[in-house]
Amino acid sequence: MDLVKVDNVNKPFVAMTALPIIRQVGLLVGLAASIAIGIYAVLWSQEAGFVPLASNLPARETSKIISILQTAALEYKIDQASGNVLVKASELQNAKLKMAAEGISASADVGYELLEEEQGISTSQFMENVRYQRAVQGELSRTISSMTYIKSARVHLAIPKQTPFIRSKRKSSASVFLDLYSGRQLNDEQVSSIVSLVAMSIPNLRIENVAVIDNKGRLLSSNKKESGVELSNTQLKYTRKIENDFASRIDNILLPIVGYGKMKAQVVANIDFDQIEKTREEFDSEQPSIRSERKVEEQSTGNSLPIGIPGALSNQPPGTANKNTKTLSNRTSGPPSRNSKQSTLNYELNKTISHTRYSAAKIRRLTVAVVVDNKLELIEQAAVKPVTKPAEGAEPVVAAAIKKVLTSVPRTEAELVSFTTLVKDAIGFNAIRGDRVNVINVPFVKPEKIEAIPDIPIWKQDWVLDIAKQALGIIFVLYLVFGILRPVMRKLATHQEVIIPDEEQNEAQIDEDQVTLSEEAEQQKKLLDKHEDNLTIAKSMVAQDPKLVAQVVKNWVSNE
Repeated sequence: MDLVKVDNVNKPFVAMTALPIIRQVGLLVGLAASIAIGIYAVLWSQEAGFVPLASNLPARETSKIISILQTAALEYKIDQASGNVLVKASELQNAKLKMAAEGISASADVGYELLEEEQGISTSQFMENVRYQRAVQGELSRTISSMTYIKSARVHLAIPKQTPFIRSKRKSSASVFLDLYSGRQLNDEQVSSIVSLVAMSIPNLRIENVAVIDNKGRLLSSNKKESGVELSNTQLKYTRKIENDFASRIDNILLPIVGYGKMKAQVVANIDFDQIEKTREEFDSEQPSIRSERKVEEQSTGNSLPIGIPGALSNQPPGTANKNTKTLSNRTSGPPSRNSKQSTLNYELNKTISHTRYSAAKIRRLTVAVVVDNKLELIEQAAVKPVTKPAEGAEPVVAAAIKKVLTSVPRTEAELVSFTTLVKDAIGFNAIRGDRVNVINVPFVKPEKIEAIPDIPIWKQDWVLDIAKQALGIIFVLYLVFGILRPVMRKLATHQEVIIPDEEQNEAQIDEDQVTLSEEAEQQKKLLDKHEDNLTIAKSMVAQDPKLVAQVVKNWVSNE
């Protein structure tokens, strides 16, 4: 059976050998071309698309990358919309290695690899400092660009020259420009992280000297507080935060009662941002206490001390006395005396010094407005419908069917009062402060149904192209096998059947051949016997009358 199968497989090739040489060559070329086209279709269906190799590069860097790809014989494309250089996904890593070997980065920012470039002997210290500063800027730009929502970033550093003089020292500063993706926005925490990242990467750079700006020209960092506008923005944010906090409290307490979407609350807060400081010093005069006491007492007796102007005149001896002159001794003959008393009493008073600093943000008044929607209740309604068709001139017979219908019903005054009480308790209502709460019931207007955004058609999605390529390759291979190769091989096999019988009829054909051969052998034997008889007769006629035989032969020749 195995020999029969092998022979059956070889039928087309055996039949092909019976064809003319030109047809054989054409058939072989066609088969080879079909197989090559099928292999190419399979490889094409499995081939990956082009992926970006470099993006947002200046024209000079892009031209260098294209030169490297051309030298390495790598296939590339340029996206006309974005200007990005695209290569095959299977050759992406190879292209990156080629670029790294040439010292070119796929990013527009140049980092520390700039320091690895060869420097001439005549390179000055100023150029080295500039190169180092460019490298640091490029590294910071790469780090910031890798964050979410940031498409690209540029960092500019202003680092002053170091000087030994303290008065001449200037502070370093930095500015960061962010190109955000469409519809994206950074919050304060993300901006603060970028500012801290830049400040911590540069020596002697303070956080307040870093500015962050987005692609719309908005200043995102607000480190300086000396501007009145920035202070007002801070106060406005704080006020909005207080209002949202109170509104959230009202929602948390009323939504479980009225249902989601059945109420709206708005809070207006009047905040006092005035900052007041008071210092007060008090003395307690009602309960004084003696701190110290001093008493001085003087008493003197005896002759009086010399008096007069000191000098030569007072030191002269007295002159000659006469009868009309009275001496001093006669006037001061009595005993002299002198008493002096002095008392000093110091009291200690209780002193109190108080330093009071009032809060910079104080709620002056709260105004709350709450709108509550109607409630839904099941209300019984009677539906009247005719039972029988009335006759002419007769009243129709009707029947009343009672059914419950979901109806919007206004809320009662008791409910509104309870809602008002809950709102007051939630916000910490203070009548002295002048707070006001207003809760009303108004039916809400049902919003119109918004049509859903249509999905992207499936034929526009990226993955459909890959599947279509693979499906197309499979269909082409199947058509090649069953539409071209199989009919040709079948035709060759059919041609071979005329020459070589099928294996299913081998045994029957052998028997028939044997029977046919036996019959042909018998007929051949009869023909041979008859031929020998005719030959014997001809020999005898030649022997008997040779002239007659020669004349017969001449007639045969002349007739031909």
